[in-house]
Amino acid sequence: MIKRSLFSFFCRFHWKFLKWGIICELTFSQHKIFLNSKLSNIRLARKNLKLLSASFCARLLAVREVLVGNYFFKCDYLDLLDSDSLFKIAMNLKSNRFKVNNFNIFIFKIKGLSLYFSFPYVYNTCLECLWNISLLPFVDARSDRFSYGHRPFRFCYDFYLYKSLWKFVKKFHPRRSNKWIYLKYWKNFGGLWKFLSIYNGKVYILKAHSCFVGQIKTYRFPASLSIFNSKHYRKRLFLLLKKTCVDFKSTFGVLYNRQKGVCYVCHCPIAFNSFRVVRNLLNPSRNSYFFLSDLYLIHIYCNYPFKV
Repeated sequence: MIKRSLFSFFCRFHWKFLKWGIICELTFSQHKIFLNSKLSNIRLARKNLKLLSASFCARLLAVREVLVGNYFFKCDYLDLLDSDSLFKIAMNLKSNRFKVNNFNIFIFKIKGLSLYFSFPYVYNTCLECLWNISLLPFVDARSDRFSYGHRPFRFCYDFYLYKSLWKFVKKFHPRRSNKWIYLKYWKNFGGLWKFLSIYNGKVYILKAHSCFVGQIKTYRFPASLSIFNSKHYRKRLFLLLKKTCVDFKSTFGVLYNRQKGVCYVCHCPIAFNSFRVVRNLLNPSRNSYFFLSDLYLIHIYCNYPFKV
C-alpha cells in the first residue's frame, strides 16, 4: 500500500521538473559517512550507509546518473522511457537486492505498438550507482589521502582492483613472501604497471588513470574543507573559479566569468576540456547586438534543448 500510494503521488509530477537542488542535499549524509569512517566508527557509518541507500532521494539520483551517462553509451531505449517508467525503476531499487536478469518496463507507442521490454541493463546499472553513492564516501575516508588522485574518488577503483588481484594471487602461493609475489606478477615497463596472468601467460596493462592527467587538472583543497559538506559549497566554487579561470581564454573566458565557473544546466563546476558551447534559441536575449548574449557553457554530458 505504501509503495502504491508513493508511486501514485510521484506520478503527478514530471521527471524533468523535479527540484534536483533539494534532492542533491544528500551530500550532508555522505559527509556523516565520511566523518564516521574517518574516526573508525564503523557501526555508525554502517547505519548512515543503510539509511542513505534506503532513501528515495538516493534512488532518484541513481536513476538520474544512468540517464546522464547515456550521453556516452548512446542507448536508444533509455531515451524512450517516460516519466512513469523512471519513477517505477526508482521505486523498485533496493540496495540489499541482488541483480535481476529481467526487469520489464512498459513503453508506449514505439512505431505504432505498445509492448513490454525486458531491460536488465537499466536496473542493474541503477543499482550500481546506488551502491556508489553510499560506498564512495566510506572508501574515500578509509583510503590513504596522500596516495590517490583528486577527490572524492582518489583512484579507489584502482585500489580495489589491485587488492583483489593481490588476494587472488596469494591463494596460489600461500608459502611465498609478499616480495616474491610482487616481483613475479607485477612488472613496470616504461612507467606502466603490468600484471602477468596465471592462466595464459599474457601481460595486461593496469591503467592508473594516466589518460586523464593531460585533460583534468587536479587541485588540492585544505584539509579543513570537506567536499561532502554542503556548507562549503560556495567556498569550493570560489576556489575552483580562482584556479581554473586562467585556462579559459578569449571568448571562453568571458562566458566562464559570466557564469561564475558553473554549468548553465546543472550549476556544477566546469573543468577545462569537459565543456561545449551552445546557443539558446528558446529564450533569446533582447540584446541582439552582443553576439555572446545567447551563448552558454555546459558540460559535455548535460542535455538541454539548445543548439550547438
